[in-house]
Amino acid sequence: MKEGKVLGGNKNTFVFIFLLLLLIALIAVGLFSGFLGKITTLATNPVGVNITVGAAAIIDVGNGSTTQTLIAGPRNTTRTGINFTVYHGAGTTILDDSTLFVNATLWGGTGEMTRNASCTRYNSSASYVTYYCNLTLFWYDGAGTWNLTAFIKDNNSNAATNSTATFSINSLTGFEIAPTNLTWAAIGPGSTNQTSSNDPVNLTNTGNQQFGVSAGNVSLNSTNLQGEVTSSQNLFAVNFTASTVTGGACTGAVCTECGAGNTGSNLNNTYYKNITSAFLPKGNYTVGDGTTGQEQLYFCLRIAGGDLSSQAYSTKANGFWTVQIA
Repeated sequence: MKEGKVLGGNKNTFVFIFLLLLLIALIAVGLFSGFLGKITTLATNPVGVNITVGAAAIIDVGNGSTTQTLIAGPRNTTRTGINFTVYHGAGTTILDDSTLFVNATLWGGTGEMTRNASCTRYNSSASYVTYYCNLTLFWYDGAGTWNLTAFIKDNNSNAATNSTATFSINSLTGFEIAPTNLTWAAIGPGSTNQTSSNDPVNLTNTGNQQFGVSAGNVSLNSTNLQGEVTSSQNLFAVNFTASTVTGGACTGAVCTECGAGNTGSNLNNTYYKNITSAFLPKGNYTVGDGTTGQEQLYFCLRIAGGDLSSQAYSTKANGFWTVQIA
């Protein structure tokens, strides 16, 4: 996979460059690097929370603020340690460890899942016990302040809870595109509505930032593909279409990516053309459904000029195609 980077200061805009060869290979070239890396285990300061069980009174919350730094990267997690200390006047043996839970929820988050921590008894005395908890975070967990909630009961069903501890997660932007080359079968002069043989091109959000709020935040700027032998011959950008849907194993004008039902967006070599319905949300793209943290693009060559000769057509002369996500 190729990597992406942010352009233009604080703007959430990605530009991804890729090369299109006709006879035909479209080879992605990243404009940027450094976004992607493996999320590693962080050595963080544990969050301490004191809970009184019996009368279910909360004593105090200590060291309740820490910062977690997420790094863009596929299929990896960040783990952070959380310590909870519980007091019981009748002794720690009366605590029911099976009832303990700790979770984290993003304040004001939209669609954020609650993250549950797994906890074990770490240290205890006559009246106090400390539980050590591992909280697993993911690269798509939202930036901002997260609230921690701890809960436990004793053997008499007396409960205590504490929801005053917090931690924060950084903003994270990352983008990938694959496959790195897009191909067509052999195309003859005058051919029409020829679909790519190895799409879709997968756009993947590897960060925790939502790009836009609705469909229409993905656009594409293309160039005319000039013949590498006879430079006066071209496959023109406006004769290509891109779509978020496909007709499957179809041929000809009935293919949705070729414009059937007005679903295909004709490309342009002078400006970024919005791809109808294209949208790149954040999320766990590893589910592989093509929509969670992903967008898929399908391509079609609507017409090849009847005067074209058999040769390679590419972006070598006129520059790369670029995908922009804003």
